[in-house]
Amino acid sequence: DTLYGTTCAGGPGGRGTVFSLQANGSGFMVLHYFNAVNSATGTNVAGASPVASLLLSSNQLFGTTSAGGAGAAGTVFCLATNGGPFYVIHSFTALASNGTNAYGAFPVAPLLRVGDSLFGTAFSGGPGAAGTVFNVPVPAPPAVITNVVHHPDGTVML
Repeated sequence: DTLYGTTCAGGPGGRGTVFSLQANGSGFMVLHYFNAVNSATGTNVAGASPVASLLLSSNQLFGTTSAGGAGAAGTVFCLATNGGPFYVIHSFTALASNGTNAYGAFPVAPLLRVGDSLFGTAFSGGPGAAGTVFNVPVPAPPAVITNVVHHPDGTVML
C-alpha cells in the first residue's frame, strides 16, 4: 500500500511538496516540488503551500494549494501517482480590494469527486468575500503517444 501526502513548506522552492511513502515506511519519494512565489505579486504557475489531503482517483492525485497560482489565491491541481505530468486544473483569481472574486480564494480543505467534477471549499473570496463551495470539471487524461510508424513514403502516423 502506498500513502500520499503534502507538505506546506520545504523543497527547493520552499513552498511545499507532494510525496509518496510505502505503508511500511520505506520508499519515500517526492513526486512534485512547488516553486517559490514572486515576492512582489505572490503568484507563480502551479500554486504553493498545499495544506489539504490529496484525493486519489485511479492513478491520479488531485489537490489544492492555499497560495500562489496566477491570482495568488491558490490552485486545484492533478498529478499522476508515479510523479508523471503535473498540471493545474484551476487557478483562483486575485481578490478585488473589497475581498471578492468570482469563485473564491485560498482552498484549504480536501476535494471530493462526484462523477466528473471535483468539489471543494475556499475560505475567502467569492461574491460575498466569505468563501465559496466550488466545483471544477475533472479533465480528460492527457493523450499519450504509444507508437510512431514511419512509412516508406516519408509520412509519419501516430
